[in-house]
Amino acid sequence: MIIFFQIAGGLTLLFLGGEALVRGSVAIARHLGVPVLIIGLTLVAMGTSAPELMVSISASLAGHPDIAIGNVVGSNIANILLVLGLSAIIYPVSINYKIKTRDNPAMLAITLLGSFFLWSEKIVTTTEGIILILCAVIYMLYTSLAEYKEKRLLAEIKIEQELPPDLKNWLAIIFVLLGILALTYGASILIEGSSSLARLFGISEAVISLTLVAAGTSAPEIATCVVASYHKNSDIIAGNVVGSNIFNIMFGLGGASVASPLTVSDGFLKLDIWFMIFVTLMLIITFIFSKKINRFTGIVFFVFYIGYIASQFYN
Repeated sequence: MIIFFQIAGGLTLLFLGGEALVRGSVAIARHLGVPVLIIGLTLVAMGTSAPELMVSISASLAGHPDIAIGNVVGSNIANILLVLGLSAIIYPVSINYKIKTRDNPAMLAITLLGSFFLWSEKIVTTTEGIILILCAVIYMLYTSLAEYKEKRLLAEIKIEQELPPDLKNWLAIIFVLLGILALTYGASILIEGSSSLARLFGISEAVISLTLVAAGTSAPEIATCVVASYHKNSDIIAGNVVGSNIFNIMFGLGGASVASPLTVSDGFLKLDIWFMIFVTLMLIITFIFSKKINRFTGIVFFVFYIGYIASQFYN
């Protein structure tokens, strides 16, 4: 019973910690005079990937590479099949032109690069982790500059409406500190609980991380996208998923391997990495040939996810 409390408590702390960190960081950036557009494209985008980042880094440092890798790979699969699938079932998801022309190629490129690093010699080195983090910095600079030049005023107004309410300086600092503390402690007890659960039921840490941990750390994306879809505000959903998948690999996998080189289990190489590439290509093809992800496609995505989860336990 304690194990389940650890897992539930860890996921709750990760969710609350991510929210607090985003709210505090956004408020501090506003007080420092950072443009709204830059805030929206960096701090908020990174904030939804904070749980994956902290879990992967903590798992790497604690000597659980399967949890670190499975969390990133499983979260990217869940974002596409579960998050987009559920959102589209509620209300068709619109696909922005910029996602097709700018973010889609970036997602495919970083997915293939991350997969190559996982394949190469079955270890993700510190050097490869640094490369992924540098890619993240370049990507953020590029998208920020591109958005800043195009429709700057309209973009800032839109993002301003989506940002959380402002906070006083002292309260913002408290939010940041509490967010970091919650993320750190939440990741720690989640990893401990997940590892114990794997031993209790005689299954691998990889399976637990690809399913339970990955779906749990994707909770911010699920909550954001499902609520947006319910209110028929689907414009931000596809961008949120694509951006999160890019940051998961660049920061989650990159940060974890910088903390400690990651040894890759054979199970990831046989199915999971290939499946992540497959669903990424499936999403990109859907984006190319359609202006929306309709309910039928959403159902297909969701069924694929259920089948993938089942395969983990009956493999």
